[in-house]
Formats: sequence, C-alpha cells, structure tokens
Amino acid sequence: MDGILAVYKPVGITSFDVIRELKHAIHPDFKVGHGGTLDPFADGVLLLLLGKATKRMNELAELPKTYLATAVLGARSDTLDRTGIIVPQIINHAQPECNEGAGKFSNSQIEEAAKKFVGEIEQVIPDYSATKINGIPRYKLARRGEAMEKKTKMVMIYDL
Repeated sequence: MDGILAVYKPVGITSFDVIRELKHAIHPDFKVGHGGTLDPFADGVLLLLLGKATKRMNELAELPKTYLATAVLGARSDTLDRTGIIVPQIINHAQPECNEGAGKFSNSQIEEAAKKFVGEIEQVIPDYSATKINGIPRYKLARRGEAMEKKTKMVMIYDL
C-alpha cells in the first residue's frame, strides 16, 4: 500500500503517536512517515506517507501550509506557546503614557501590525518546538534545562 493519507491529529499526542497507532493496526514493519510534525498541543491535519510515498517527505514538508491560531494580545508565556506559564508584562513606570491603552487595539491597528509579518522572514526556531536536534525534539531538551544553540530558518508568510 503506497499513498498519502490525511488524518486528524488531536491535542495531547505526538505525530509519532499517530504513526505508531497506524503501524500497530496494519503491521509493525510497514513503512510510514509524515509530511511535517505537529506539536503535541496542536491539533490538525497530519499527512501520513505510506510505503513508497515516504520518499516524498521532503517535497511535502516544503509545501505551503495554513494555520489557525488564537492569541491573547499582550500575553506571553515562558515557552512561547500555550503550555507555558504566562509571564507578567513589564510596565513602563518612567513613561506611563506608553502603558495607556495597552490591550485596547482597533481592528485596523491589528491588521496594520499583521502586515509586518507577511513575506519572507527569518524565523527563530523556539526552544519549545518539535524541531529535532540529533533526533530529540527541542521541547524535550528545553524542559530538561539543556542549553541549545539558537537556530533560524527562512519562512514565507503569504497571509496573516
């Protein structure tokens, strides 16, 4: 069986957990890969590559993707994602006028700010991401307190 299978990956499991379940259902030696990792806290479509289609992994990983996100303006976590602890924002006591209106943004202000993120940008790969270092996800190394070299990659943001 060769092909690409789109499956829904729920929150709370890894992309490899999905592969493990499929291999358990079919055959432990069956060749299965995926077209790009989803973080354990993310849900969405995971492309499973079956048999000879695993050779297309790099090709699929380069295709454009669409993400839907929810954000709280003005909030930041120590892991840069929903799994972290919300870090208090610094209040500028020297210039109180800088704090005035914080958290009160119009739709047009938000849309204008979003334009700055569209195009080819150099993205810093967060320590708390599924990107691997020597086969180990960065988020596992970060949770163990291991220092990691900062890495970046060029990404294209078509719309935000």
